[in-house]
Amino acid sequence: MEIADFGKRFIKDTPKRQEVEITIQPQTRSRKHDHKCRCTSRVIRGIAFEVRDGTKTYYGSGSTMPEIKSGKHIVGNDGAEEVLLLNTYEPALQMEYFPDDEIDTLLCNTPGTL
Repeated sequence: MEIADFGKRFIKDTPKRQEVEITIQPQTRSRKHDHKCRCTSRVIRGIAFEVRDGTKTYYGSGSTMPEIKSGKHIVGNDGAEEVLLLNTYEPALQMEYFPDDEIDTLLCNTPGTL
């Protein structure tokens, strides 16, 4: 699966809070990262996955991923349709990137279901 930079559209952008629409193309995923802030992510359209702590979990339209205060994870789309997320970061996002563990790569490249 290709590691890609996602399309982003800022709805609100202040030092204390950011609201961002994120578009994830089919068969792409993020690099392993930590937001270094509180993050709430709601799936607006499609089915997204998250790899965290050796587990791959799927989230469909209308669902919200568990709130992240900090921690390394990967987000992606192993389906055929584009995914749209609405993320809220408090305070503003400060990404830090990390290399994949072997289990991250295995999970990202193994198809699953919602």
